[in-house]
Amino acid sequence: MNAPLRYLLVGIGLASALGSWQLLATREINPAPPTEPKAPSLRGASALGRVEPASRVRRVAPPDFLSNPRLEVLTVREGDEVEQGELLGWFAGHAKATASVRAAEAAIERATAELARVKAGPKNGELLAAEAREIRAAASAAKARRDSERSQRLLSQNALATAEAEANATALEVALAEWSAAQQERDAVAEVREVDVKVAEAAVAEARASLETARSEVTIQEIRAPISGTVLRIDVWPGEAADAKGVLELADLSAMHVVAEIYETDASGLKAGQTAEVIVPGLNNRLPATVAEVGWMVKKKDVHGTDPVADIDSRVVEVRLLLDAEGSRQVERMTNRQVQVVVAER
Repeated sequence: MNAPLRYLLVGIGLASALGSWQLLATREINPAPPTEPKAPSLRGASALGRVEPASRVRRVAPPDFLSNPRLEVLTVREGDEVEQGELLGWFAGHAKATASVRAAEAAIERATAELARVKAGPKNGELLAAEAREIRAAASAAKARRDSERSQRLLSQNALATAEAEANATALEVALAEWSAAQQERDAVAEVREVDVKVAEAAVAEARASLETARSEVTIQEIRAPISGTVLRIDVWPGEAADAKGVLELADLSAMHVVAEIYETDASGLKAGQTAEVIVPGLNNRLPATVAEVGWMVKKKDVHGTDPVADIDSRVVEVRLLLDAEGSRQVERMTNRQVQVVVAER
């Protein structure tokens, strides 16, 4: 093959290869645009809206009066599933409040035991001892009576001095008084007085009230899930102080709503149960929905589009649309995402 022909063939090959490379590069640099969802197939009230869980997003925050809202322990992370009432963490005062509960429980045990002791009456030994003292006093009184009576007989016969007879009479009075005191002591030991029972019962009630107060202090220091759902966001971590923004946000993502801001003139005719369509940027399908609630208030728009000449002061009514199970699954990670809504005409 002569040189001019060989050079011609080589040039043609290079040009073909260069054209193929340029075509490939053009495809990579300018990929085909993503397929956008088609325009709504329904006719009716159209508006912008936002995705929101049907349960609403719950912000868990400490009470305003908590003196030390520093977070001590947090047991969950974003994305965790929690059950209603589950303990999610606690604040710095939790240990002190727990100790107060234990002290109150011990006080109840002591007060309850004292009440049982009062109701049970005296110990057998105490009652026996009181009865023995009463018997001894009775015997002493009987002896003093005999001595006094003998003294009176002898005195009448002038066989005994008046002073001795008077001494025996005085001894009888003392013995009788001691016998009476011993009887009263025996009765007091054996008696279960109603007033003592009431005092003991009041002590038990006071101890129980103290326990309830201590338990409420523990509850204030704890962070518990108000509903079953998913932890969406954590705003405060252990060691940080919580504020009005709260510690974390959670919601039940099993059912999702779209909150549409419908112009007040269009919202007046909407009813629960009407069908609607939701267009979510990034999804290639329209999500079916139904009107769940029509708001009771007219307000300014919260969701604004990109149109610079749009009327941002428009008066709107919030209409909540319920997505079906499949639609809820597709947008469960899109809380607050802006969407487009069309509610079908009736």
